[in-house]
Order: sequence, then C-alpha cells, then structure tokens
Amino acid sequence: MQTLPDSDVSTHTHVHTFIASVVIGSPSTARIHHHDLAESINVDDGARLLRLVEGVEEVGRLDLPATGGEEAHDMISQLASNMNNGVKTAADIRVAVLNMPGTRTFPNACTVEVFTIPVFGASPDALLEDRLTPIWKWSKSNSVYFPKSGFWEADLKAALDDGEWNAGRDLRLLLRGATEYEVKMIRESETRFKIMPRANDAR
Repeated sequence: MQTLPDSDVSTHTHVHTFIASVVIGSPSTARIHHHDLAESINVDDGARLLRLVEGVEEVGRLDLPATGGEEAHDMISQLASNMNNGVKTAADIRVAVLNMPGTRTFPNACTVEVFTIPVFGASPDALLEDRLTPIWKWSKSNSVYFPKSGFWEADLKAALDDGEWNAGRDLRLLLRGATEYEVKMIRESETRFKIMPRANDAR
C-alpha cells in the first residue's frame, strides 16, 4: 500500500526544544514551556503522553522553593521565557534547570520532574509569528501501520492520543501557528469526528 507523502513532515524540519514539568503527587497533568508561547500549556495525562514523543530526554527531579504546583510550574515557565537568545539544546536546558536558584532540598519543597521534548517547526526562528495559536500534529514515517501522520489538532493531548492509537510510541511532534478562524474550524471538525466511529471499531 502506498500513500502520498505528508508535505507538513517535509517542511517542518527545524527542531525546537520544549521544557515539560510534572509536579510529583499530581502526575496526571503536565505543563510544557517555551519562550515562543504566550503562556505555558497544560496537558492532561501529559506525564505519560509526552513520553510517547521521539527524542524525549529526562532532566531529573528538582526540589523547588514553591508553595504549590502552580508556583513550581511558573518557575520553570520563567526559565523557559528567558531562553529566547537562539535555539537551545536539551543539554543547554539541563544545565540551566539544574542551576536554578534554590534547587536543593527544602522542608516544604515542591518536587518537580523535568524533561525536554523536541518539537518540529517550519522555521529555524520563531515558532509562532504574530502571536498565533499553536496547533499540533504527529507523524511517524517509519511506522508499519497507516496512517503515518495525523491531522492538525488544536489540543496537544488530542494529537498525542491519536498518534498513540495509530502508531504507538516514538512520535514526531509538529507545531505551527494558526489563526482564531483556523482553530475554530479544527475544533468544529473534532466535534464531528468524535461522534463518528472509527473504521476499525466497526464490527
């Protein structure tokens, strides 16, 4: 069986490194951070789903002087927002995170697990121009199954859920900016698809 190549995969070749944080004790929700994002993004079940991405790298567990999960996430987000002077590698981020002020044991510390995720964009520079909204897509060119890539999704969890269903692990994650109208159209399409059974669910 042959399928046409996905043009998004061939154009989205520039890697950008995101930081993900998971507060220990609240493992169901992760948050991803990057200096091109207007704000960090929550990912339900992200502690598991984000590890499906090809090239994910563990940074480690940190004890941050935070009063709770929100403050701990905000500390990681602030670190990411300061990394706007060129592309940062996972190694760069590892050094920066481990050198954060106060990353030692505190009586009331908030423990955060940190890892990095490669995300592919169409430009080596800014991921999101003109403050567009991020949309997400998975691909896995070497998958033995079809399809080998998904649709653009307004929700990162939806993209990863679809990728896991169709291709399993080692997913390449693509990102581009979308207008409010494009996001609206995607969300309306998601609603229609959700009420339709998958082909392989039909018995």
